[in-house]
Amino acid sequence: MKRTSVLISNLMKASVEGQQRISAEVDGELLWFDFPNHIEVEARGELFIAASLLEAMISNLPIKLDDNIPVSPTLLQSLDELQDIYICWNSDLSKVEVQVSNIQAPINLSQGVGSFYSGGVDSSYTFCKHQEEITHLITLAGFDTISKQDQWSNLVEKKQTFANEFNIDSIIINNNLRQFSNSRKISFLFQHGLTLAGIGISLGFEKVYIPSSFTYTDMFPWGSHPCTDPLWSIENRRLVHDGAEVSRSDKIVFISSNQFVLDNIQVCWNNIAHNCDTCSKCLRTRAALHIYQLTSKSLQHLSDINELKSLTLTSQAVLPFIQDLSCHAREKNLPELSKVFSVMIRKYLLKYHFEGFVKALFGNGLKKLVHKFRKTEWKKYRVTMEGHKRDNE
Repeated sequence: MKRTSVLISNLMKASVEGQQRISAEVDGELLWFDFPNHIEVEARGELFIAASLLEAMISNLPIKLDDNIPVSPTLLQSLDELQDIYICWNSDLSKVEVQVSNIQAPINLSQGVGSFYSGGVDSSYTFCKHQEEITHLITLAGFDTISKQDQWSNLVEKKQTFANEFNIDSIIINNNLRQFSNSRKISFLFQHGLTLAGIGISLGFEKVYIPSSFTYTDMFPWGSHPCTDPLWSIENRRLVHDGAEVSRSDKIVFISSNQFVLDNIQVCWNNIAHNCDTCSKCLRTRAALHIYQLTSKSLQHLSDINELKSLTLTSQAVLPFIQDLSCHAREKNLPELSKVFSVMIRKYLLKYHFEGFVKALFGNGLKKLVHKFRKTEWKKYRVTMEGHKRDNE
């Protein structure tokens, strides 16, 4: 049967294994989020709108909510501008209507200030910067990886230990949104920003910080962005995109004023509860620590810069981090290290401009060959940051 809308229905709040589960059927699939019992969470529609908006926009279908599901009037107004921005990034998307009859502001449930915290450099910087006002650290399951459930209990314990050190609360939220997005081929590079926003306003805090991945110099389409994150704010619940004023290496230097935080850095692509020391994020972080002669108990010291030669620069999103490391290595008079990063940058730029050259010379006839050369895995997704129409120009 042909769909006429992306339907959000059967919103429920229930107790599941000692947690509060907020769930709903979204476009025929059960989507759920588990919150700790000590945080009073209201069952509302905003979280599920954030989860389904990109699916609706790529399908050019309205989002329809059951009559009993409340939605913030402020968010309904902001969705028009949010969609304008998303369409500007990705012209494959269409502006859609959100059909809701139960329009009401949320109850102001929770006192305090939250901040998303994965243990990475960005979230550690935001925590250190705003430590005096942050009362809750928020960690989402399935955010960086979804195949490491065996490490889940270890992650929960580590995040709780970290929060206890500073006498603040740790909020761990399990969910199946990553699986939902993956099954619909929606790139999580895009969806993660909407996910953070939906969770942030659902918790009911007066303010929630969303740590920035990039600086203001390096702004480009990305799921979490200073233009979009604040637009998800609703009545008495403000979202703040934080940390875009400094580079990742500068963030590490700032974090180093608190050795306990630095010792608990968790940056790994391969694991959610410890660092492997060999993936790209681990290597980049180890390099930054080496440049500034800093140490972290969670990462091995970089004793041989040849380890970094296994790093590959594969996308625009990684380029600013390698450029940042190269710049800091030069400033610290480490020419051999700077050269390693400069070679990476040159190789990437050659590949990037090669695609532009081939398009200019041959049009789209050799497009598939270029994509194979550049290993553009993101092409398999229905929804990406920039879309597929632009690729055909």
